Amino acid sequence: KVLGRTQDIDDEKREQQRMIQLVELDSTTGLLNKLATTNHIQRLISEKTNAKSFFAMLDIDDFKAFNDTYGHSFGDEVLRTVGKLLSRKFPNAVVGRFGGDEFIVIAENISGREEAEELILEVSGKAEIGGKRYTIKCSVGIAWSESCDVDYAQYFDEADEQLYRAKKEGKHRICRKKIV
Repeated sequence: KVLGRTQDIDDEKREQQRMIQLVELDSTTGLLNKLATTNHIQRLISEKTNAKSFFAMLDIDDFKAFNDTYGHSFGDEVLRTVGKLLSRKFPNAVVGRFGGDEFIVIAENISGREEAEELILEVSGKAEIGGKRYTIKCSVGIAWSESCDVDYAQYFDEADEQLYRAKKEGKHRICRKKIV
């Protein structure tokens, strides 16, 4: 004899997935939030099989002016637009909103220079928001390495330093440094 019970767990699985999304995703952009971004990056680095990778921090220049001029709803649209551009530009990367108007991208198998420059041009071109075209400018700090021995803190600290350098040197630029 066999005694058993069957149960449909589809609803339970869907609810579990919904809860994970609530915890990991930024509600404005739909990207990973700060904690989830950090966790995904740390996991990627620990499993790293390809030594060549880059870590970029992107900050929207003068973002406060969007909120002050057009309102916070418009500012949220700017954040969503930048998030979508990052996701499209780096489909195989970890992309997240770190907070405020800052985003983080880590990708393997590219140094990031050409991709970041293309992204700056793409974002800084006229972005369409609500049927109108607006210029969004940003600064980017990149830390890149060809070593498997670089940890999250090294990437983060160097990219952050390069981002501040880009801001200090006049904004709307990319500063990058190789970690050896």
